[in-house]
Amino acid sequence: MTVRDYTTADFAAVCRIYMDAKPAELKFEAGAFTFTPLEDDAGIQTAFNESLVSVYDDGEVQGFAAVFDGQLRAMFVQGSARGKGVGQALLNAVLVEGMSLNVARSNMGAIRFYEKNGFVIVGSATRQYSGIDVLYAQMRRPGVVVRYIGEDDWQELKRIRLAALLDAPTAFGVSYASAAAYTDAAWRDRAAGRGPARYILAFEGDEAVGIVAHVPDANHELNLIAMWVAPSQRGTPTAARLVGAVKAHAMAQGCKRLLLDVSPTNLRATRFYRNQGFVFLPEWEALESHPDIQLQKMAWMTGLSPVG
Repeated sequence: MTVRDYTTADFAAVCRIYMDAKPAELKFEAGAFTFTPLEDDAGIQTAFNESLVSVYDDGEVQGFAAVFDGQLRAMFVQGSARGKGVGQALLNAVLVEGMSLNVARSNMGAIRFYEKNGFVIVGSATRQYSGIDVLYAQMRRPGVVVRYIGEDDWQELKRIRLAALLDAPTAFGVSYASAAAYTDAAWRDRAAGRGPARYILAFEGDEAVGIVAHVPDANHELNLIAMWVAPSQRGTPTAARLVGAVKAHAMAQGCKRLLLDVSPTNLRATRFYRNQGFVFLPEWEALESHPDIQLQKMAWMTGLSPVG
């Protein structure tokens, strides 16, 4: 099961999926539509040919997505494969910040799917299919901004840090109960950087959807801590952008290494960090909040000589 680039050998499968899924897209509309096969629709073919197309291949192509200039022009899944994660896998593979799309306003199932993935309705437009007007919802996924925070951001820091500790209690050295007991003044201090840790948040609008922090050590190396992204951001570039911001700080400060601790049994996390260029070191320690869990150190080499 994989999402891969489309090849011309997939065209027949794409045409089959299109004719199966297009009626489902418009099944809640009142009109009696005549559905034209993709291979016979010159306008749709032109749009398809200029798009970047990905297919979901499970031994047989089960779905496809077409993207052009940041717009999701089409995403269709074979009827027998719906509800099995194919659409989510395709969207995860093609999702970019600020992505837009149009979906039939009557197709509430599709709208709810896109809303769950961070899209919001920003307008509407009427277009015709086979001579019949169809009202479409115009949706967009707001871009994510990654930045260092200041004291004014303390409430979002508190909210997302506690959300992370609830979601993954065995991934962090501090417990939810301990963090929930911090005073507002303590959260303000953390947000303002009055302490060793500096926090970076990913914002979607005014809401924080990702968090990371870094702490220097006595060896002029930087430690990456508190890494977490909201479920809506998993499979998107947000986590990599947060790590990238810490890497940039490590480079700017002349640090030789960026370090972190992770449980090797947390396969999702270790795979992610490996993809970001981190490697395991033969160094272990117990997780402070759950001493029965052993953490192994990972390092990313900046390529710089240590300063001082």
